[in-house]
Parts: sequence; structure tokens; C-alpha cells
Amino acid sequence: MARGLLTRSAVRKQSRAASKEATAQYESAMYAVSIMGDQLIAARARGATVAERHVLHARIDRELARAIDSSSMLYQRLLAAAGGVHHGDTDPEVQLWKRRLNTALTVRSSHQLAEFDDAGVVTPSIVQPPSRAAYGPHQAGLDFDVDSHT
Repeated sequence: MARGLLTRSAVRKQSRAASKEATAQYESAMYAVSIMGDQLIAARARGATVAERHVLHARIDRELARAIDSSSMLYQRLLAAAGGVHHGDTDPEVQLWKRRLNTALTVRSSHQLAEFDDAGVVTPSIVQPPSRAAYGPHQAGLDFDVDSHT
């Protein structure tokens, strides 16, 4: 056997170790999100400043990103090992990680909406509507200027 090539058992061992690490990372991130969610509710109840709430939102966002990364990586790895989409539909491990990934994505989506609704934490950007002069016919000699006084 050539140097640098891994045996099947070594590959399986690395895969199991990566799966355990991703599982631990997902579970710890989601646990941290639940704890910080409770802290955020308590901060709102006691009238915490916008800066304090913003810090909690940022920490929750980071933990959710970590959970999504680990569950996505493990889901894709398990799906590939199961033989792709058609075979992964029947694999219970693939389905478990698909549900976990969807859970993390749903929690992130609802948290981002809550963050937007939290007064003062996220300021909506003001969008300037396009100028009306941008619409209409644009042909040489026929451009209509709205501000023209002729």
C-alpha cells in the first residue's frame, strides 16, 4: 500500500470521530441558544439597554450559525455515504440530521424576525425609491426632463 493512503477502517474511524464532533457541536450550540434565549427574555423584562440586547442577539446568531454549519456538514456527509438523495430518503440517520438542520434554520429565521421586531436593536435601512426620471422613453432627442422649465 502506498504511503499516505488510508485504509477503510481508518476512514471509518475518522468519519465516526467527525460525526461525534459535529453532534457535540450542534447540541452544545442549540443548548446555548436556548439558554441565551431565556436570558434575552429576562433582559427584555428588566428593561435592558439596546446594547445589551444587541450583544445577546449577536451571540445567539453566532451559536445558530455554528449549529447550522455542523448539522449541514454532517447531513451532507451522511447523505453522500447513503448513496445520494434517493437512498438517503430511507436512511434514518440522514433523516435525523435533515430534521436537525431544518430545526436550526427555522430557529435562526424566527430569531432574525424577533431581532428585527426588538425595538432599536436592528434599524431598518431606508430605501430611496428610484427617480421617476429613470422610467419612460429614452431615445436621443426625446428624453423628457421632469425638472425642465421650458
